[in-house]
Amino acid sequence: MIHAAPAQLTIRLLGTPEVLFAGTPLLLHDQKARALLYYLAAAGRPRSRDYLANLLWSESLESNARHSLRSSLYHIRQALQARGAVMRTCPDFFAKLHNRVRRRGVQLNEFHYTSYAQEIIFGQGAIAHLREAVEGFSWRRLMLCTTGSLRRDGSVALVEKALGERLVVTYEHVQPHVPDFQVAEAVKLALEYEVDAIIGLGGGSPVGMAKAVSFALEERHAGKPARATFVTEQPLVAVIAIPTTYAGSEMTPIYGITYHSNGTTRKITVTDVKITPKLVVYDPLLTLNLPPGMTASTGVNALAHCIEALYSITRNPLSTAAAVAGVRAITGALPRCFARGDDVEARSEMLKGAYLAGTALSSVAMGLHHGLCHALGGSAGVPHGIANGIILPHAMRFNLEATAPQLAPAAEAMGITLAGRSAEVVVQEAIEAIYAMIGQMNLPQHLRDVGVEERDLARLAQAALQSQAVRNNPRPITEAAQIEAVLRAAW
Repeated sequence: MIHAAPAQLTIRLLGTPEVLFAGTPLLLHDQKARALLYYLAAAGRPRSRDYLANLLWSESLESNARHSLRSSLYHIRQALQARGAVMRTCPDFFAKLHNRVRRRGVQLNEFHYTSYAQEIIFGQGAIAHLREAVEGFSWRRLMLCTTGSLRRDGSVALVEKALGERLVVTYEHVQPHVPDFQVAEAVKLALEYEVDAIIGLGGGSPVGMAKAVSFALEERHAGKPARATFVTEQPLVAVIAIPTTYAGSEMTPIYGITYHSNGTTRKITVTDVKITPKLVVYDPLLTLNLPPGMTASTGVNALAHCIEALYSITRNPLSTAAAVAGVRAITGALPRCFARGDDVEARSEMLKGAYLAGTALSSVAMGLHHGLCHALGGSAGVPHGIANGIILPHAMRFNLEATAPQLAPAAEAMGITLAGRSAEVVVQEAIEAIYAMIGQMNLPQHLRDVGVEERDLARLAQAALQSQAVRNNPRPITEAAQIEAVLRAAW
């Protein structure tokens, strides 16, 4: 049953289906969410009364139908979360619904996605165009979020030179996983200097910090929750991203904050269109100083973005095309970047792959892989890129049966022959190739090698089960034991 606190969600099927929340129509701006209501109507539900629906995944659904119907539910869930509703599920509704819909010949081959208003500048020496781009947006008081290592390698100086007096304050102590206490420090600085845009220079953590500060400032200025009420809503304080790794946060509407309470930590992710960076500057020259280990771990992170985009329950033709192209670029360039960090051509190709990976992930729902990596980062302190290298092959194996047709193009992009072979066989070969590449770059391949204790696996599985990404996995996950089995395989 759908439980909504403090009110209920009712699906009314009288002529044109609509959603009522607390007795008021809930406007669903996306076709995918509306599509589910029409599926309900097509399934022959009573038209003379309100129907409080039982909605949940069913493993009995065929893959294409499961993708479309679960995608619909995902967008309804997103709309509900913005209003404080909690959706719970039971297993038989979609199975019955699917059978009725299929008998009536309803077309399930649909997609829905949101694109974002962003200016992207890509090229060697692109940082020199930063001031011109900032002036085009009329931003005058900017804050920079970054790390001490980028101050030491000269990257911060390049930004300072480009912006001059427009850069009014710098917070250069960003730690991994965006800790809550650092967000509070950075927000205090931003308020003091009355900034109108926040720059994240670095990897996922500095860009995530910029997003978190932007979101917090909007709540302070507006005096209400900063959640976007429609997909084209713009932020009060914009985010600018200048990536120096391959983490991909610069293209997505997602960030995470690690909260500390009573000696425990938990990473909570936020998704909102308004924190998608408005300006992204990709300069391959800024990645030349990236150490081999960081090159490898963030490169695998980018590859994981492609993989999860390919089998996402909300995938679309553009995300699929970007993901396949990203796999081709990343698997070709990453080993070269690891072997020779000063190879500008390889660095450019790898950064392009990261851009494609971030683009692919930006419009789709994540799955088990990212849910596990967030749990490992927020609850066990495992660096995000390292977690990606350990978990990716195991998450792919777990999902293989349900996702082989979607992942076969990735295998082909890696140079694996498809002709005359089943999708399961070629994807299994791709998994083995990815595992081998990770090992060749000297990344850890077991959780026990990064300080995770065996006794913690059950707790981590329970934490991951609460993740929205895990709930959106293409192979349904209904209990922590399924997740714990993946963690044990990775341990």
